Amino acid sequence: MLLPPVYDPVLIRSLAASLNIAEMGAALLLQRDLTTEEGASHFLFPDLTRLHDPFLFPDMEKAVARIAEALRGKEKICIYGDYDVDGITAVALLVRTLQDLSAEVEWYIPDRLKEGYGLSDKGIQDIHTRGVGLIVTVDCGITADQEIALARSLGMDVIVTDHHLSRDPLPEAVALINPKLPGSPYPDKDLSGVGVAFKLASALQQRFYHTDSASEHSLPLYLDLVTIGTLADVVPLLGENRILVHAGLDQLKRSGCEGVKALLLESGLYGKPMTGSAIAFSLTPLINAAGRLGEPAMALRLFLTSSTDEAKTLARELKGFNVKRKALDQAITEECIGRIEASPILLDSAFLVLASDQWHPGVMGIVASRLMERYGRPALLLSIENGVARGSARSIPAFHVLDAITTCRDLLIDFGGHRLAAGVEIREDNIPVLSDRLNRFAQTALSGQTLLPVVQTDLAFSDLDALDWETLHLLKRFEPFGAGNQKPLFYVPACRVMGSPRLLNGGHLKFRVSAGRTTFDAIAFRMGHRLNDLVKGPVTLAFHAEENEWNGQKNIQLNVRGIA
Repeated sequence: MLLPPVYDPVLIRSLAASLNIAEMGAALLLQRDLTTEEGASHFLFPDLTRLHDPFLFPDMEKAVARIAEALRGKEKICIYGDYDVDGITAVALLVRTLQDLSAEVEWYIPDRLKEGYGLSDKGIQDIHTRGVGLIVTVDCGITADQEIALARSLGMDVIVTDHHLSRDPLPEAVALINPKLPGSPYPDKDLSGVGVAFKLASALQQRFYHTDSASEHSLPLYLDLVTIGTLADVVPLLGENRILVHAGLDQLKRSGCEGVKALLLESGLYGKPMTGSAIAFSLTPLINAAGRLGEPAMALRLFLTSSTDEAKTLARELKGFNVKRKALDQAITEECIGRIEASPILLDSAFLVLASDQWHPGVMGIVASRLMERYGRPALLLSIENGVARGSARSIPAFHVLDAITTCRDLLIDFGGHRLAAGVEIREDNIPVLSDRLNRFAQTALSGQTLLPVVQTDLAFSDLDALDWETLHLLKRFEPFGAGNQKPLFYVPACRVMGSPRLLNGGHLKFRVSAGRTTFDAIAFRMGHRLNDLVKGPVTLAFHAEENEWNGQKNIQLNVRGIA
């Protein structure tokens, strides 16, 4: 279902005049709730000097003091992180920051398949045998009260840096650095895990280098890591996230990290314009693939190595993992679609829950996202092994998936997440009850809503004639795009498909489309099932306008996201 944009032409003209920008730009600003000249200016011109003071975190002083104590006493410090891109980049950032301060620092990343998410007893015991005195968590730990109690009983202190939602009881740690803690005065609640780690690193820089600027000393050298992790974690690209990613994309072009350079070469991005979309879709899947298939340490070694040759070897291996991941992803997605289409019960479900003992646990989140996008409703995918299922849920914006899952906590071994994504662990025999409860919760919460994929557009044109290079230049001012600042979607009715659309490998559609006097190439990813709609006659399209380069020639291409 395509929804045309809604905006006030009077407000658009007023904001356009005050900012001296095109009305199209003013419309996009208003849709982002940027209604004042100051707010719009801050958005269009992100600046590192507008970052908040890291000591606004109530426990930051305690965290810095404990790390300073460890440095003076030459204690071993271990950075304990999650296995996804956000966690891996956060570990790399703090390891390198502490190495800059001459710390004796180690790291630990759990095995996704054997240990699962977050702190584990196995991990704590392993770290204890290394003689570690202080553990600093990144992108995890805020719900690990029992594991942190174990660490304390073994004589280790713990500092938690995390961005996930907490639950009672809070862990008894030296410091809890999390913008989402109840009552936290920290202004920006939407930092990624690596973003929170950056704030700790920034506080350390201020204390040890006696500076109040994030643009001095070695810290900005790691904005490339902050950018990769933030884009991968799909947090809103507004506020501090926008500032960090905007600066980090520029730094990626001249990154001093051998691992980052090798990844850019392997993904084909080296020397090309750095955009949020390019990093999210071409680079982060390579890093994620290692964690999904059980080798997250490989990606971390890539970010920590100073050897060009080792970095190139590791990047090639990550690319190989990603090829395997894609094959698993596609096969399981196709199986799920087949099961849903063959089942009236599943087609009527307000919350899709599917499970199998044949699915690789590392791709449950990806497949859940695919199903959520295709069917316009929350989805939970579970991989079963030895009577226990582990999986991931993904949700539409109108539905708080963690709230739904929390109502089923009596059925679960473990769970966690946020509004749009969550992870669960459950006994196999409890899955039917979980499915029933989640469906009833979703039916109530989504009552009156049509469960179809909804595409909300930003700008409507009567034809394609207004789309030109000047338009694309304007759109670049809104980069970086991502969650909270999506790439603008154009809405154009009565588009004529020229010639015969081509169905490509992977279920993609390639075609040429005309409206008015203008014709463009168009690509529709994973929309092969809409081929007949294109053949039947004129269609309404929702699309992103993108620059495409082929054989040295640049042209405007439509990236189609909706067909009606």
